Amino acid sequence: MNNTQEDKHYPAVMAFMNNSPALVNNEKIQQFSKDVAQAEVEFLSLLASCDKSAEELKLIDQRLTQLKTNRSLAIQQGDECRISWKDAIKLNLGVLGQESKELRAKVTESEEVAFEIDELIKHAESERGEVLVYAAREITAAKAARMSLLRACANLEFEKLFVVFGAVISRAAEIKRANAIAEYYLQGTHKFYTQTEADVSEIINYEFMSRVNGINFDVASNLHAESEAIKMCHRKIPATSEMSELLKSPIRLAKEIKQIEGK
Repeated sequence: MNNTQEDKHYPAVMAFMNNSPALVNNEKIQQFSKDVAQAEVEFLSLLASCDKSAEELKLIDQRLTQLKTNRSLAIQQGDECRISWKDAIKLNLGVLGQESKELRAKVTESEEVAFEIDELIKHAESERGEVLVYAAREITAAKAARMSLLRACANLEFEKLFVVFGAVISRAAEIKRANAIAEYYLQGTHKFYTQTEADVSEIINYEFMSRVNGINFDVASNLHAESEAIKMCHRKIPATSEMSELLKSPIRLAKEIKQIEGK
């Protein structure tokens, strides 16, 4: 591959990765692509459901506010009628006249209205509680789905990256270890994802993006690319004893690869 300035940039690298036969025909990557699509559908579905629950809660809260306002008005009206009724009794010297009867009826009516509104409020609050519980479950599920999506995306990108490294090494020099090294990378990716969401994001953003941006996919830089890839794995994954020895000295690694090339 010719070394151009564009090779240093992420879009060019991604274009190379997406057009690589090693990627298109890789069964693991095809499966990861399906996993990402499935995780995305699940996540978006749960988000839509959460939005629906939020809208339901908003409507219930509006209804509760109106009911409580109506209840306050009914109680206020009842209190006013009760005062007027007692005043009427005093004025009638204990004899219930027509006015006091009407006022007493209004007091009773206000009490009944307030009781009915109380029942409606209890029902609405119960309904709100059920929606809250349901929404909480959905939000928890959505968070889990988002984590699954992040992991699926991370796995997909790392699978692409490691297959590319293996393919570049193989093409640049017929190294006997190329397949073993590529397989080491691939096995390593599965040990990355027992961490928090923040760690996964860090892996995607820092480990993948920044490393790929600085790597030139040409023959002259393949040794650098390989050592960078191995170091990237090594920071997160315990290496085998043989790989650990090589990792301690990038110069030794480069010499060994050159020696293999010369055979």
